[in-house]
Amino acid sequence: MNADSRFLDEHSPVPGYAPLRVLGRNGSIVYLARRLRTGNIVALCVYENWCAKSVAPIFRALSQIEHPNIMRVFDIGDLESHQYFALEYFETTLEQRISRSKFAAEDTLHIVASFISAISFARKQGLIATSFDPQHIEFENSRPSLSSFSLIQEPPDIPALSGFAAPEELLGRSSSELIDVYRIGAVAYAMLCGRPPVD
Repeated sequence: MNADSRFLDEHSPVPGYAPLRVLGRNGSIVYLARRLRTGNIVALCVYENWCAKSVAPIFRALSQIEHPNIMRVFDIGDLESHQYFALEYFETTLEQRISRSKFAAEDTLHIVASFISAISFARKQGLIATSFDPQHIEFENSRPSLSSFSLIQEPPDIPALSGFAAPEELLGRSSSELIDVYRIGAVAYAMLCGRPPVD
C-alpha cells in the first residue's frame, strides 16, 4: 500500500494531529495539521521508511537545537512502515516577498545578520545550510528561518545549480565555509535588486 492510499483521507494520519489539508508531495506527503496537544499549526511530513532514511538524521539533529532563525522540529515518530516529522510551518518565502517588492537596505542588513547567526550556529552543531536561496528561506511574520540542511559529514553530492550556487559548490567543495559567504551575499543582492546575481 503506498503512502497516498494509506494516509490521504479525512481522518488523522498520525495520532495526535488533525490534518487540515495536503500541502504537497515530494518524496513524502506534507500536511498542514494542528498539533492537538499544543494547538499549534505544523507542517506534518509523512515518509515511507525507505525514503525517510536520508532525512531522518537531519531532522533528529534539528530537533535537538533551538535558534530563532532555524526551522524547528517539534516531533518525530514511527507508524509501522512510515515515519513522520512535525515541522514548523511558514506562510511565506523570501522569494514570494522579493516578488512583491525589493527590500530596503536597513531591512536587508537586519535579515542578513540573522542568516549569519543561524548558519554559524548550525555549523557548530554539525549542520550546514543547503538550498540557501530565496525559495528555501521561510518567513513567519517578519522572522526569517532557514529550513534546508545537511550533516557536515554527509554534504550533498550534487550542488544546487541556481543563480545562488557558489563556485566552490560547482567544484564539489560543498561543505566549505566560503559557500556560506557567497550565498549570503547572493541572497542580499536579490533582496536589494529583485533578482539573483547570476541568471
